[in-house]
Amino acid sequence: MTPIFGSWLIAIVIPATGMKPVKLMISSFFSITFYAIAIAIMICLGINSFL
Repeated sequence: MTPIFGSWLIAIVIPATGMKPVKLMISSFFSITFYAIAIAIMICLGINSFL
């Protein structure tokens, strides 16, 4: 359910703040990429510490 609520929230907040869709896509891309790399590193460190 979180992606559904997040999509609706963004659909309401972005026009209200005047943010451009391109800026939203770029910031979302970098945010998702950063968190994906951080999670992958934490998983690798966690797995290596138990071996």
